Amino acid sequence: MGVALGGPGHGALRRRRPDDRAAVRRMYELMRDVAEELAPEFQIIVCDYANLPEDWFQAAVQHNWREGRKLIPQEWIDEATEG
Repeated sequence: MGVALGGPGHGALRRRRPDDRAAVRRMYELMRDVAEELAPEFQIIVCDYANLPEDWFQAAVQHNWREGRKLIPQEWIDEATEG
C-alpha cells in the first residue's frame, strides 16, 4: 500500500517566509510519522522541490531529479518513439 503525492511544490524554500518553511516541515514530518507507523507495508512517493536540511529528511530521499537527472531517462523516451 502506498500513496504518491505531487503538486506545485514548495520549491524555493530559501525564498519563502519562515512560516511557509515551518508549514512544509510539518507536512513532511507528518508524512514521515505515518510512513514509519505503517512500515514496511506502506511507502510514500512525493514529487516536490522541497529539500529540507534535516538528517531524517535527507536520509529519506532516494533520488533527486535535478541537474539533468530525470525520472524518465531521455534514452527510454527515444527508444519508445523509435519503434
